[in-house]
Amino acid sequence: MERTAARRTVAQHTVEQLAAWGVRHVFGVAGDTVIPLLEALRQRPDVTFVPVRHEESAGFMASAYAKLTGRVGVCLAEAGPAAVHLLAGVYDAHMDRVPVLALTGESPTERLGTHWPQTIDQQLLYAGATGFNHTLASERQLPEMLYQALRDAEIRAGASRLGLPVDLQLKPVEGPVRARPGYLDAVPAPDPAALEQAARMLAGAERPLIFVGQGARGQGAAVVRLADRLGAAIIHTLPAKDVVPPDHPRNLGVVGQFGTEPAAEAFGEADVVLVVGSTWWQPDYVPAARFIQIDRRLRHVDLLFPVDVGLVGDAAQVLPRLVDVLDGMPSRGRDRWVRRVEELKASWERDRRRGDAAAASDHPLDGAGGAAANGRARRAGQVAPQQVVAALQQRLPAGAVVCLDVGDNTFWMSALFDAGAGRRVLVSGHWRCMGFGLPAAVAAGIAAPGRPVVAVVGDGGFAMTMAEFATAVALGVPVVVVVLNNGVLAEEGHKQVQMRLEPFGIRLHNPDFAAYAEACGGRGFRVQSPGELDQALAAALGAGRPAIVDVATRPVRPAWPRPRGSLRPAASAGSGLGSQEAVHAVPDGPQQARGAAASPSGHSLRTFPPVWTR
Repeated sequence: MERTAARRTVAQHTVEQLAAWGVRHVFGVAGDTVIPLLEALRQRPDVTFVPVRHEESAGFMASAYAKLTGRVGVCLAEAGPAAVHLLAGVYDAHMDRVPVLALTGESPTERLGTHWPQTIDQQLLYAGATGFNHTLASERQLPEMLYQALRDAEIRAGASRLGLPVDLQLKPVEGPVRARPGYLDAVPAPDPAALEQAARMLAGAERPLIFVGQGARGQGAAVVRLADRLGAAIIHTLPAKDVVPPDHPRNLGVVGQFGTEPAAEAFGEADVVLVVGSTWWQPDYVPAARFIQIDRRLRHVDLLFPVDVGLVGDAAQVLPRLVDVLDGMPSRGRDRWVRRVEELKASWERDRRRGDAAAASDHPLDGAGGAAANGRARRAGQVAPQQVVAALQQRLPAGAVVCLDVGDNTFWMSALFDAGAGRRVLVSGHWRCMGFGLPAAVAAGIAAPGRPVVAVVGDGGFAMTMAEFATAVALGVPVVVVVLNNGVLAEEGHKQVQMRLEPFGIRLHNPDFAAYAEACGGRGFRVQSPGELDQALAAALGAGRPAIVDVATRPVRPAWPRPRGSLRPAASAGSGLGSQEAVHAVPDGPQQARGAAASPSGHSLRTFPPVWTR
């Protein structure tokens, strides 16, 4: 549907088109080359401009907004360095395949391509992060180009960029404002022959496994029905933690570096894997199995791992039809596999409970800042990260949105936190950019004002975007930030140790984050012992305004039992220090105490490549 063409400025038309598309928030920073756009936003109260402290945060917020809502997130930055800053957040949307529109101011048209201040080639800059990526050359182009930028972001499930020279923003333009077309919600039906082939593969499987991604959201009951019909194991990506109930006896959790032992083992032992709404990008870890993939977007099928049968369609349509076809086929007994999977789950739960209770016996990172500094860290950091996760598990209300930063903290939340109870997890998946957690939480609080929002961050990642805590205070968004403050970039330190190197360049000198919260007008709580943790979380969650819980934690090495299945190993004895494989290698012999600890069950410990994405 089109609105009658009317004469308005480019800036006004831009905002009106956003409103017609259903956009309600634009995240950005004011600047000279976007002043006309800001004025147009001021005139439209149904599209709220969200002023933030740094353009990188604006990009993260738009990406997180899209991840949580499924709608287009919009961010705004002026020309030059602001457009460069915005790029990190736009890349997050591109890598995690969520729809975002970046609007960038540009120098006056006649100055493009010259040495005019803040003039850069934005099309070249954004080429790798976007599908649609153009700069307006004439005001007459705007109606069509803006519509195509929005449309392309949704069709591709990725980022678009439209550059708007500041002089053109003031030009009058005639053209229709078009509503978001309904065909964008259309989903193709899977090919019946492919559906039959997939059903036969699953019916004949000895060790079936269902790999759940975000594309299965809302279909947890259908996944469980199919898993129970097959006796299948269930594993999932980190953002899909909420899809299947965590207490299902064959839900083995997240697989990957930030995952669980049983998920890795079952994945390696499976002979047929059904992937529902997810992409996998670690080819060295794809097991020797046959793969079936369900995805609503054709471009995601067979994209990053070999697929035997692709079913293009929505999980809501495909899963019930798959069960119906299976019901007409002979059922194969899988009692042995079911017992194996359920034993893996039960063993993991026992080890996890023991690990939570015995956190004080874990092994801190050594050598982060010299003997004296390390001694201070040991004395001051009396809380283990496992204890923080356990406290959050108990305290977070149903429906909470948990925004994870990137780093050591992500491991503990991924492996130990059970979403359930309608909770959502947002994370920078493929892009893995530190600083994501707090901006994502602010965006989540704006997108879903009735839901509790908690950012779980490390001290390193938090410091990169901590200015947005003042943004949360200014906007009245009552986010709670839980900082795992161990004084080091722990993940990098652990990898240095694994590579038989001395930890170097990872020590952090942090301010008093609780005092910072109070200075911004929020609430701040400092936790230095496990006994203080629950009370601080309760007070922060009940504060009714932004709060920081600054938890002094030990830099515990995140490690879990080595999988004994058929996953292809990431490292061999000949791995060089410069290789990715060496980063994930586990030292043997005398290095064992530093590079790999022992689990309560006596297994050697290691990490795995990440599965954070959809």
